[in-house]
Amino acid sequence: MAKEESTEPTKEEKLRANAIKSLDGKSQLWNYALPLFATSEQYGQLSHLVKMGYKDLIGKTPSQEIYEQLYLPALSHDGGTVSSPYLQETSAAILQESIHNLKVSDVQNVFGSSVEIQEAYKDKYVSELPQEIAQKIIGSYITYVVQDKMKGVLESSRKGVKQGLEDILTGKKESH
Repeated sequence: MAKEESTEPTKEEKLRANAIKSLDGKSQLWNYALPLFATSEQYGQLSHLVKMGYKDLIGKTPSQEIYEQLYLPALSHDGGTVSSPYLQETSAAILQESIHNLKVSDVQNVFGSSVEIQEAYKDKYVSELPQEIAQKIIGSYITYVVQDKMKGVLESSRKGVKQGLEDILTGKKESH
């Protein structure tokens, strides 16, 4: 009788699957880390809007994902203290570690790139690459997603400005 191959995913495949889930643009981790990544030096006034959105975010009940990844470890290991810097730094660290667990082709897909990957990087995990290359990939990945998130912040701000103007013009908002 032939030996059956295991269909159980490897440790790397499990880490990769979790990384893809954590790095999804819809993941709340990005919203917790965004104030750390979107500095005023890079994004000016928009970084203030990010910080305001973050204050609203932490004032709400966290999702199950966020509770398990950020709050529960702090509550059980750090004496129950959950601070704003802890939330931002921990979510940023989870995101950065998650990028390490991706394959180079996964990163390429996020960027929508179809260039031929050099042989040395094919089928490799970011964590298997030389440190300098891995750091560049992680930095580029984060920059790309943060810029995409900032587009959303800008669009939301534009809608607010438009609504404010419409309220003034229609008399819904009294000008002083």
